[in-house]
Amino acid sequence: MRNHLRMVLTNNNFMTTNYSIEFMIQNGERFARKCDHCNKPTNEVYVINDGEEYYCSDDCLHEHYTPKQWKKMYNNDEGYWTSFYDNLDGDIAECDVEFILFDGQLIQL
Repeated sequence: MRNHLRMVLTNNNFMTTNYSIEFMIQNGERFARKCDHCNKPTNEVYVINDGEEYYCSDDCLHEHYTPKQWKKMYNNDEGYWTSFYDNLDGDIAECDVEFILFDGQLIQL
């Protein structure tokens, strides 16, 4: 289990609470990725060039790529859409968790 923070992303403030990382992981909302356009945490994402870019929606994707460009990238295996949800319990696997939303703060693990 992770035991340190690399950065706190929300509100440009550093988090100043006494919660352990383990507590935040167990009690916060878990996310696999963050959209490179709108910064929204997400578990369903467009992946570009093996993870160089992530987009949470068609709108965010198409701010950077036209539908025609996306189709070409998809056909050339340069982009795909994926969901990190585990079909068994509706959560994401711990190994996929990169962000926790806890107490209004988006925390990158």
